[in-house]
Amino acid sequence: MRVAAFCAAGALLLGPSGAGSQAYGDLALAWTVGDYRSPLLCEVDGTPFRVLRRIRVSPKRLQQGQRPTIRVQFYDLESPEETRCYSEEGAGEENLIGTLEVVHESRRDRTDIAEREFTDMLRREGGFGFKVKRGRLRMGTPGAAPESLAVVDFKGGSLEVHEVERGQDAYRKLLDFGERRKLTFRLKAPDGTSLRFDLAQMDGGPG
Repeated sequence: MRVAAFCAAGALLLGPSGAGSQAYGDLALAWTVGDYRSPLLCEVDGTPFRVLRRIRVSPKRLQQGQRPTIRVQFYDLESPEETRCYSEEGAGEENLIGTLEVVHESRRDRTDIAEREFTDMLRREGGFGFKVKRGRLRMGTPGAAPESLAVVDFKGGSLEVHEVERGQDAYRKLLDFGERRKLTFRLKAPDGTSLRFDLAQMDGGPG
């Protein structure tokens, strides 16, 4: 029964999830906001299934004068015991649970960047780099009890977000998502833990 629910949940995630939100006070942070999915292959009882990892980026509501911040939330795969998940390239994939708070470190002394500067940076670099202000992720074997997973502290780490361009391997990986916006997240913790996600946005877009 749990296998069926797991697979059905993955299939349901292909639908839209609602309108995007606006991150307050920083155009680069606002650009990242959305409800995303990353495709995985998971093997349950010897049978492979295509499953979607959910990552949601939303603005954190702050008091006036506080630094603009976004929340990056990783959702439990809720897979059955003895599930093995891996990327389309064959690399093992872990279950990830938790929320990180992220700021635009390069804008420490400013509340925003001008729209023209934002556009120029996006065209020139294809994305932006951010700092993890605080947050931990539970990481480990899919199907294991969440409380048994190892905890990795990402405070002081980095998040790189870039557009996926046509012709890239990531673009081909996400072809099934059609014209939905596609981004790559690269997350790194101070202890050297490094994660990458090729994502399609399922809601209406940033802002």
